[in-house]
Amino acid sequence: MSLDPTLEWFQSADFPCSVLQIEALVKDMQNPETGVRMQNQRVLVTSVPHAMTGGDVLQWIVQRLWISNLEAQNLGNFIVKYGYIYPLQDPKNLILKPDSSLYRFQTPYFWPTQQWPAEDTDYGKLQFLE
Repeated sequence: MSLDPTLEWFQSADFPCSVLQIEALVKDMQNPETGVRMQNQRVLVTSVPHAMTGGDVLQWIVQRLWISNLEAQNLGNFIVKYGYIYPLQDPKNLILKPDSSLYRFQTPYFWPTQQWPAEDTDYGKLQFLE
């Protein structure tokens, strides 16, 4: 089965269990006490607030789910490709890099299960407010 977000199963009310499990995992990642460490990250001379590194995300997935690095990398790539986490430095390359590349959590409004008709202006407003 292809995992293309334009498929009918994303528009139906019955989402595959795996998508709901991914969203539950992403919510766990956002937990301030037990989730992925969010902090100000330095890039050259600038400071990027509320960011996490790809290495931190990968390490959290490995420790939380007790899976191999390869499995965690594949799961991380899925999370990035479906927009739960987005890259700050290379936005066109939708993979989870296991290094110091910076990422942020996407607003739940844009998650696949929300089914809201998001417009470009909505996305721009949220990015501007951050």
